[in-house]
This record gives sequence, structure tokens and C-alpha cells, in this order.
Amino acid sequence: MVAQAATFAVLQQPALSAAKAARAVLLGLARAGERLVAVGERGIVLLSDDFGMTWRQARVPVSVSLTAVQFVDAEQGWAVGHLGVVLHTEDGGETWHKQLDGERAAALAALSKIATAGYNEGNFKWYELIPNDGALGAVQTRAPRELFNQGCSMLSLYVYLSDHKADTLNRVVQASEKFISEHQVPEVKFMLAAGSAGIEAATNIVVKKSMYEMLFWVYGAVSLLCLLTFRSWRATLCAMLPLMLTSILCEALMVGLGMGVKVATLPVIALGVGIGIDYALYVLSVILARMRAGDTLAQAYYQALLFTGKVVLLTGMTLAVAVSTWAFSPIKFQADMGILLAFMFSVNMLGALILLPALAWLLLPQKVFAKKPEASLLVEWVKEG
Repeated sequence: MVAQAATFAVLQQPALSAAKAARAVLLGLARAGERLVAVGERGIVLLSDDFGMTWRQARVPVSVSLTAVQFVDAEQGWAVGHLGVVLHTEDGGETWHKQLDGERAAALAALSKIATAGYNEGNFKWYELIPNDGALGAVQTRAPRELFNQGCSMLSLYVYLSDHKADTLNRVVQASEKFISEHQVPEVKFMLAAGSAGIEAATNIVVKKSMYEMLFWVYGAVSLLCLLTFRSWRATLCAMLPLMLTSILCEALMVGLGMGVKVATLPVIALGVGIGIDYALYVLSVILARMRAGDTLAQAYYQALLFTGKVVLLTGMTLAVAVSTWAFSPIKFQADMGILLAFMFSVNMLGALILLPALAWLLLPQKVFAKKPEASLLVEWVKEG
């Protein structure tokens, strides 16, 4: 694990600018027009515009040792290094970009280029696909069978990723789709990735699409039922806005904890809406009933706290404390569910008890009933006292 972490560190850490970079160990040299470009250890790339008299350091996104550099013209160039790093420049070596973002790829075409160069004393001038069937066949017959099938009707491209995060998978999918759109020919059919990374990428695409569709139907159904029950769009907004805020905060929590939206966490958002609306209904129904009886909003809220508020508080705390114990589970799925459910139960409870009355004060008219109260329960209680 320590070695793996160190590998990821040099792939993600840019090369440091050093005053004595010109004295570093250099492993490769190339010419980009009238400019000399040298590469070396710790991701150092040096540039010279006066035939080597003075050197300056270029910006490089990795700190892994670079072993070779090659330019096809004065602007376009590539550098390769340890851990399968391939860097690309489009401005003569001033700035470099990770062509594979630290991931490594293996394909029959790349193997053919490497083998052809190897058969010619390692000369990079032979690092090409020779337009000759015999030359290609001599190399490709020795290739592993994982790269092509026996009938030579399918070629595979293996991409070795540094991680399976959504950003990494999306980057690979976008690069693949861009290549397919630019190089589509009738004789060749390109297909997106398989394997564990490909399946996860496809799952992420479906989950992202399903999440918004699920939220639309869940909130649509709950809003419709609230509208039919309360017969008031203002009351419906009072009940729905705290739920929407909870969903947004839940997604923010997932990002902060590095969970991400996946098949396991997607139902939790819907579950939080289903339980959270119960809290809102318990409080709002009493508030509306007391206001219809003639109480002011403050008096109605007080009666709601006495009647259903204590139940909402007890239920929310009980559920939150109970599921929060799952966070200590060695099973990651159960631990994630415990954190998310405890958060949603708690925030929904607070939203129903605190945010909902505040929204009611803003949205509900203070005098909506023609009938005037004879006396509210609070006034009667004060008189009796």
C-alpha cells in the first residue's frame, strides 16, 4: 500500500522548480526546431534556445523520471517515462500535458511499434506501424492472445487506470467517444470499454441519468399528494422546500465524504424524501388545523409542538441514533448507508420543526379564514391558569 501510494504521488505531483535543475541527471535529448529539449529524473524538462548555452525549466505535471523525448516538428512532441507516463506538448516543450493522465494503455498497435523498434537496435525512428503485411505479421504473431482474437477480427485496447473514480472514468469515456467520432469508418466498429472499469463507467452514466429522473418522479408525486391534501400551493411549498434542501445537503455530504452517487446510495435519497415528508405533514397539518380554528401562526405552531412536535423529535432522534451505529460497520456499504440515513433523518426533523414554520410565516397569509375564533386553546389555557 505504501508503494502504491508513492506511485500515485509522483503521478499527481507536478515537477518542482529547482534552481539547479540544469545539473540534474538527464536521460533524453531532442530537437524542436531551433530549440533543444532535455528530459530527466523527477520530471525535469529543460529548454535551451541558444544551442545549450543556457537552460530553463519547463512546466511538467508529473514528478516521475522521464526517459525519452521526441518531436515531429517544432511544436508537437512527446516524452515518456517511468510508470507508463506519456506527456504531450503543442508549444515546443513550454508546457506539457498528461496524454493518458498517468494511466497506461496496451494495444496491438503499440506492441507492434515497440517490437519493431526493438528489432532495429531500439531506434525510435522505427517506432511506427510499418505499412507492410509481412513486417506487421512477423511482430503480431508473437503478441499475447488477449490483444486480438484468433480470427484477427477484433483488437483490444487495455487501459490501466490509477483509480476508478468517476472523474477518471468519465475522462476515459470522453476521450474514447471523441476518438470514435473522429475516426469512424464503415469497415471498423468501435465499442466502448468492458471489464470492471467499463462496467463502472456504464453504471455511472445510468445512475446519473436515473438520479434526476427518480427525483423528478418522487418530488412530483409528493407535491401532487400534498397539493391534493392541503388544497394550497403555499402549504405544499412549505412542506417541499425543506425536503429539497435536505437532498441538496445530502449530495454535498456525499461529495465531501467521497461517496459519490452509485447504485447503493441512489435509493437513500428517495428514502429520505419519503420519510422526511412525514415529519412535515405531522407538523404542517396541525398548524393548518389550528389556523382554520382561528389561531395565529405563532399559536398554531405552539400547539403543533405540543401535539406532534414531540413525536417528530423523538422519532427523528431515535431513527438517526439507531442507523448512525452502522457507521462503525466494517462493510463499506452499510457504513455509508448509516451516515447518509442518520444525516437525512436529522436534517429532515430539524427542517420540519424549524424551517417549515419559518416558511409558513413567509408564505402563508396570516388571515386566510373569514371565521373569527371565539378563543384559541392557548388563550383558554392562560385564562384558566
